[in-house]
Amino acid sequence: MPGFEELKNLCISNLQKLRENTGRLELWGIGALAFFILLGAAFLFLQNRPSSVPVIREVEEKGAAEKLKVHVAGAVVRPGVYELSEGERVIDAIKQAGGSLPEAHLDTLNLAAKLVDSQKIFVPKTGEVASTPVSPSGSDSKIPLNTATADQLDELPGIGEVLAKRIMEWREAHGRFNKLEELMEVEGIGAKKYNQLRDKIVLD
Repeated sequence: MPGFEELKNLCISNLQKLRENTGRLELWGIGALAFFILLGAAFLFLQNRPSSVPVIREVEEKGAAEKLKVHVAGAVVRPGVYELSEGERVIDAIKQAGGSLPEAHLDTLNLAAKLVDSQKIFVPKTGEVASTPVSPSGSDSKIPLNTATADQLDELPGIGEVLAKRIMEWREAHGRFNKLEELMEVEGIGAKKYNQLRDKIVLD
């Protein structure tokens, strides 16, 4: 039979092996637990992450808005030509020009009217008459296509100084407009622009 010292040494050796194995099991258990915690956190993050598709689509839709250039004149802080987006209103153009002056008479304007390209917005002072229609719906009077001056044609929404000059040149070359649709023969005036103008013009 083994002696006392041999038995003691055998017990100590077995205890050390048991301790080493137990330590390895604990390390494996801790590692496995950490792995599953990280896996669960990654799954929750992916589930709750906001999708970027709606944001991209919104930016693309905003970027697709047509740009307009309008001339803001009269009683505003900074008269000049400004770029705005399709769908914006007269009040937005006035804000772009720094806002109206204290003596401005805004009640003569339709501030809610939508802007059109090449439009001129004249903000009159109190007691001053607004000589320029603000929008296609801003004035009930119609411009006589065959007798209007360049300044009167310039008042039409979307015309401006350049197109007004071309209309005058066409009229000089052809004598007169015999029907409103002939306005589309002027360079720079297509069907879209004509549709904006036809309710604002007459032949004589």
